Amino acid sequence: ILLRKNLDHDLEARIEESTQFRNFGESKIRIDAGLIDHPLPYGILFTGEGSYVRRWSILIKNSFMTARPYEFLSDRYVHVHYTHDFGTYLFHVGNWRPSVSIYQNMGWGSLSNPEYQQGIDFKTKEKGLYESGLQLGNLLKFRYLNVGYMGFGAGAFVRYGPYATGRFADDAVFTFSMTFTTK
Repeated sequence: ILLRKNLDHDLEARIEESTQFRNFGESKIRIDAGLIDHPLPYGILFTGEGSYVRRWSILIKNSFMTARPYEFLSDRYVHVHYTHDFGTYLFHVGNWRPSVSIYQNMGWGSLSNPEYQQGIDFKTKEKGLYESGLQLGNLLKFRYLNVGYMGFGAGAFVRYGPYATGRFADDAVFTFSMTFTTK
């Protein structure tokens, strides 16, 4: 549990929990919430929950892969990020053991005084922002400097619900991932 108060105007909280399932992987859930109690300029409101930059992006956990960094604006929000990493339990051929992870991200937010943000293009998340993803890790794995292993993976995320465009090409994002392990 993390509770943080910034200056005199915002409060943020985070709860994280993970559960290991024998021979089935690990589930993680993270809930973030924030509240700003009075009107503030755009740059101080909650904006940066998206990580979409291009059609191909680097996987950033606990962010919205299909949302642009400043697409949504809010002074109060709740985000739920759920991940289940099956590890190498689902698939392996000889020494090749890619890991499989599924993601479900949801977010809600609102802005008390949207009229104060003149000339800025933004959305709010009153109706809920939803996306799901599948990531395959360690598709390629290499020994690195006799210290550990570098793994490279790929995946896809899709936005759906009220803020989806309805066009797969606009609502889907493909991701790359990179890991370093000692085993």
